[in-house]
Amino acid sequence: MPDPAPSNARTPAMDPRLRAGFEAFFRRDVAAAQAAAATALKERPDDTDAMRLAAMVVRAKGQVPVALEMLVRALRLRPEDPALIGEYGLALLAGGRAEEAVKALAHAAELLPGNATALFHLGRAQNEAFDLDGALRSLQAAAKLDPANPEIKLQLGIALLNMGLPLRAIEPLAQSVDARPGHSESHHYLGSALRLVNDVARAQRSFERALELRPESIGPLVGLAQTLEQRGEFEAAAELLERHRPDAERHPSFTVAYARIAARVGKVSEARALLDTTLTRVETFRPPARAGLYFSLGRMLEEQKDFDGAFRAFRQANEQFPARYDRTHARAYTDRIMSVYSLWSVPGMPRASVRSELPIFIVGMPRSGTSLVEQILGAHPLVAAGGELRDVDQLALGTRRFVQSGERYPESALSLTTAQLDEMARRHLDRLREIDPAARHVTDKMPHNFRHLGLIRQVFPGARVIHCTRHPADVCVSCYTSAFSQAHRYANRLADLAFEYREYARLMKHWSAALTDVPLLELPYEELTRDQEGWTRRLLEFCGLDWHEGCLRFYESERVVHTASMDQVRKPIYHSSVARYRRYEAHLAELLDGLGDALPAESAR
Repeated sequence: MPDPAPSNARTPAMDPRLRAGFEAFFRRDVAAAQAAAATALKERPDDTDAMRLAAMVVRAKGQVPVALEMLVRALRLRPEDPALIGEYGLALLAGGRAEEAVKALAHAAELLPGNATALFHLGRAQNEAFDLDGALRSLQAAAKLDPANPEIKLQLGIALLNMGLPLRAIEPLAQSVDARPGHSESHHYLGSALRLVNDVARAQRSFERALELRPESIGPLVGLAQTLEQRGEFEAAAELLERHRPDAERHPSFTVAYARIAARVGKVSEARALLDTTLTRVETFRPPARAGLYFSLGRMLEEQKDFDGAFRAFRQANEQFPARYDRTHARAYTDRIMSVYSLWSVPGMPRASVRSELPIFIVGMPRSGTSLVEQILGAHPLVAAGGELRDVDQLALGTRRFVQSGERYPESALSLTTAQLDEMARRHLDRLREIDPAARHVTDKMPHNFRHLGLIRQVFPGARVIHCTRHPADVCVSCYTSAFSQAHRYANRLADLAFEYREYARLMKHWSAALTDVPLLELPYEELTRDQEGWTRRLLEFCGLDWHEGCLRFYESERVVHTASMDQVRKPIYHSSVARYRRYEAHLAELLDGLGDALPAESAR
């Protein structure tokens, strides 16, 4: 991996014995490094390089406060030394002070322009601080400077996974595996990315290989159990976890998986007992792990109809993450889309000459029924369910490269030509055919494609769009009680959820007026649960498909499902999620007030 400190420790002025100490540390000979640092400090008590090496040694031993104390003293002597600043940042990161670490490591990176290692560690710290966009920028820059470094590739893949971009994560993670086939962690994270894009066979092999290399590793064990769970093999997943429970039950990720999977097979009391035990140590875990435990507790308490206790747990889960949703940016982005795709500009905008019925887009707010609708369609023999594809979002970002005008999306879409739109269409259609070459239709159920309906109209003239709707309060409560990735920054605060919902509703109202020639079916979740057959017939008719009885038994499909809706699409349609927000209404004043006139009249406060 890159050097633990963002600089080259082997400076010409350094004492050769001290230089040998750094080399010993980098090959993990901590004892030799410690001896070299101690000798240097005895001879030269104010040698800041020796102080830094000594701090690195004690940090490696877990003595973070001691390391920080040493580094503060050294920085008083050389306050602008990038190596000292970088090591100070790493010590802060090791001590769980991620936001402070970002500041220090960003300063070190400024002092060392073009240094891949400095950018690498800055990206790691930004990831820990939930600055996901910043982490991605830093790690991409590091990878560009040092493209053969497998540790940078691994961390870049992890950052993409944290952003909810598993498809993009596969390439750097596969490169990390190719460079280090004996590295368990690389196999583990590649398995995670593959699982999230439904490549279950390869995911299972990756997890199994990771466990072969490190049998005591918890991450691949949990990943393997989740893969079995996604396939509906609950008994096998539970048996796997039960077999390893004595060695793994102190790990929060294991507890979260066990609590869910054991409860599925009737071991509710065992699941609750392990969850309660792990929660006694909750403050010793990092925020994402704490959040996962609280989300698990909330789901379990909801099942037991302790709704007040469940909501407290869900609130604790969401409060583990900082409030980073930028309402000003969100509103401005919606305004920009509506300005580009205005009532007056849309009719004259160029469209691709390529015509294809292959794509079907399923859009809406997350937790509005998009997974259920896709599972119904995916049960038809002529339809392949593509899942949550990131391709349209990438098409949108790529418009800037096509037009070469320097403008960002959506403004860049104004300069697209028919030839460029044709190229974009062909690329996307090739991608869909890779999913299933024989399918008449391939669904894309990325909910947030509702933002890109104007671009979809340009690239895929005549493509069908299914807009899933659901009671606003139910959508928001379901988002709040789901363990989303931090790409969904709005989901951690009720007021932000209300704001995001209103922006979505505002944009969909605009599309209904501006995109009158886009074939669009609005499908209300509540109506689908009340009249499954009637709405299934309407859905198939809208897609130009003949009736297929299997679509009513969508839950029998063997297709892998990996979203927060996995439970729903593994069983027949049920009604218990309708008006779910009523269970928590005593806690929802901030949400309901924020939704305001977006609420149906009978729900308004």
